[in-house]
Amino acid sequence: EFGANLNYGSSPEGGARFSMNFPPCPADLPEANPLMHQPPCVPGQRVLVVDDEPNIVHLVLRLLQEDGLLVTPATDPHEAMRMIQKGGIDLVITDLDMGPVLGTDLAQSARTAPEPPAFLFMTGDVLNQPLMAEVARLDIPVLSKPFLRTEFLRLVRRTLHERKSTQRKAGYTDPAGR
Repeated sequence: EFGANLNYGSSPEGGARFSMNFPPCPADLPEANPLMHQPPCVPGQRVLVVDDEPNIVHLVLRLLQEDGLLVTPATDPHEAMRMIQKGGIDLVITDLDMGPVLGTDLAQSARTAPEPPAFLFMTGDVLNQPLMAEVARLDIPVLSKPFLRTEFLRLVRRTLHERKSTQRKAGYTDPAGR
């Protein structure tokens, strides 16, 4: 479709080598969509990452720390709920399906926390209609696994900015200045 070439062959070190060659962009190519640009970073915000898969937690932790966020990992959703109830968390990023505990359970329970955090769901199970209907009722953003780093950070930043904006409108002041 783009007039590119895909070549493959064996590599001298072993394995396979793939290379793609694209033609130059046309001079009349429109500018990138401004909506694709990232919102600004929000360093210092506190994020709890909850997933029963340690590899996912590790990946998300790395992405968020690189973006200047203060991240706490959790692979046990019950422990995560205790942390949420203690307060001091700006955003919870959680898997939707963690066995007996769902991310939606965490979100529902967090509403009783002294400082309810914002939520962002991750899932590889977007075809689960009852679960997606519950998510829609909660009006919480959902990120489908696998996801792109830029897509992930855009959603995290936007969610944190919206939370700060909502807190300002409600007159909430964070004693730590975040």
